[in-house]
Amino acid sequence: MRFFLVLMLLSCSLLAENVLILKETVHAQPGHLVLDDLLSTPVGDKRTVSVLLPGLVYSIGKRQLERSFPSYKFEGPDEVVVWVLGEEGLAEAIRRELERAYGLETDFTMKVLKSFGRYPSDLKVEQIRVTRISRTLASVFLRFADRTSVTLNVELSCERSVVVAKRNIRKGEVVREEDVVLERKNILGIGEPVLEIAEVVGKIAKRYIASGTPIERGHLERPPDAFKDQIVPAFLDTGALKVSTFVKLLENARIGERVKAMNTETGRTVTGVLLEGPTLKITGVIQ
Repeated sequence: MRFFLVLMLLSCSLLAENVLILKETVHAQPGHLVLDDLLSTPVGDKRTVSVLLPGLVYSIGKRQLERSFPSYKFEGPDEVVVWVLGEEGLAEAIRRELERAYGLETDFTMKVLKSFGRYPSDLKVEQIRVTRISRTLASVFLRFADRTSVTLNVELSCERSVVVAKRNIRKGEVVREEDVVLERKNILGIGEPVLEIAEVVGKIAKRYIASGTPIERGHLERPPDAFKDQIVPAFLDTGALKVSTFVKLLENARIGERVKAMNTETGRTVTGVLLEGPTLKITGVIQ
């Protein structure tokens, strides 16, 4: 019994030693980032985590560290932000290439999520090649004067306050002011974000919008100017003959759209163009 108690105490002690506390931010010199650089209390582990190029910002995720160093358990923030000291020239060159590749016309930030390669002895860049991975993720290949190369996985972000659904909005529902809220989101990951609540209130959802989803312009449409079963005045004008009557619309319609309707006097189905009023200009009769 005493033996097992000692064994349990030793096991707990070893487990406690393998729990590492991460810093939130690190300011580092260019070169190689090692595990000790990320820890509140270094443990003497000098294994390389990433190649650090000057002037860039890196995001080292907790999950990434757990995969790379399975013998440790990490506690603290979900990511460690590493600010690399040094000249900004390389970072600006990468930004310009990203702007061209993504057609960016607004301010954005970039964080390196992963880096592959060997730190160069000569930082003069001979080639920068950007490959689009997604709207917010790019692969940046760098070749230096000493013929070494480094590849960076870069996350792009441009945060703005955008309109977000506060609840699940079903297709066909009219959006009310209390259904939405402004939240800070990365607009580079959103097709056509809406920035003002007034722009969505009173419009109709063209698709299901889940709670927490940023609302895009393509998700909504303005309500019809006239509705199915609504009775509106109508006229037929052939030049030689002009007839006025009333019709019941057989579908929702907006001004300028073609619509089917039923003549309330004859019961016949007609087609026409919805005009302001609304009024239907009859253009044909369906036999």
